[in-house]
Amino acid sequence: MVRRKPKRTRLIDWFGCSAFALVGLTFLAISVFASLYGTTPKNELTVTSGAASSAERSTVTGKYGNTTDYLKFTVDGYRVSFSEEMEGYDLVLDAIQSKKEMTVGISTKRETLFPRKGWVPLYTLSIEGERVLTYEDTVTSSYRGSNAAILVGGVLLLAASLGFYRCFANRNLPRQ
Repeated sequence: MVRRKPKRTRLIDWFGCSAFALVGLTFLAISVFASLYGTTPKNELTVTSGAASSAERSTVTGKYGNTTDYLKFTVDGYRVSFSEEMEGYDLVLDAIQSKKEMTVGISTKRETLFPRKGWVPLYTLSIEGERVLTYEDTVTSSYRGSNAAILVGGVLLLAASLGFYRCFANRNLPRQ
């Protein structure tokens, strides 16, 4: 069995390991941010009432050709979105068309790493006192439970650790 001689560590090897470590740490930071700031607590919601205005109906086509209708409307200056996949879509559509009084619970906090432009997340919705959307339903339906960022970050940090180990082990080898 022929044993290969280890190569002396090059500067590009150090940069490569550092890049892997930085990207891995970025993935972990995004995961921590999402877990800490991804959902506004119920007692910190902004609750406001009024008839919906500036209503728009749009259709979004998904990756596999399926379509979803969205209602986008404004209540007391706050722009929100309501999907047809959510319970009570027809009630909300009727309430918008007939200018019924709505009470919405929204988040004005920053919940994502990148700020939202022009809209706020909708957590609760009542039409003339009748609950259509509850906080619990919103939180459980939007919880994805994905650990992809943690997994990718961990794998990248492991690869960087192994690379740094090899870089340190081979750093003082004589030049050939």
